[in-house]
Amino acid sequence: RPGKTIKDPLKSALSKYKDDVTDNTTPEFAYKAAWNEVQKELKCCGVDGVKDWTLSGTDFHWDTVGVNKPEGCCMLKRDGTDISTDNLACRKSGEGADSQVYYFNGCYTIIKDEIEENQNLVVGVAIGVVAVMFLNMMFSFAMCTMVK
Repeated sequence: RPGKTIKDPLKSALSKYKDDVTDNTTPEFAYKAAWNEVQKELKCCGVDGVKDWTLSGTDFHWDTVGVNKPEGCCMLKRDGTDISTDNLACRKSGEGADSQVYYFNGCYTIIKDEIEENQNLVVGVAIGVVAVMFLNMMFSFAMCTMVK
């Protein structure tokens, strides 16, 4: 099932996020940088939504008191306003995935949609490659039978 093969690793990676890490030689810093970049680029927050960052039993070591999500969730407002330098209000916001101000929807849905959107293209290219290979094989057989 595609859901499990994509969602489980994302959830696992999310649980390793630590917001207060500053040493860029550690694996924790890599998780922090990756999550912030993915959320910034895809305009999303968490796996299923922003509430992933407030799940009980997880400690994300927030770098500022009152913050409840990483800065990757708070780079742009839905209206296009860049808030990357002043994102504290967003990072402390209690709004859910249906927020009309911020991109708090989950990244899993966006990743899944991208895969499904390009699925037909990949299948089409694969069929094209197989057809060309088949014609090439037929041509080589024809050439072999013409040789005397």
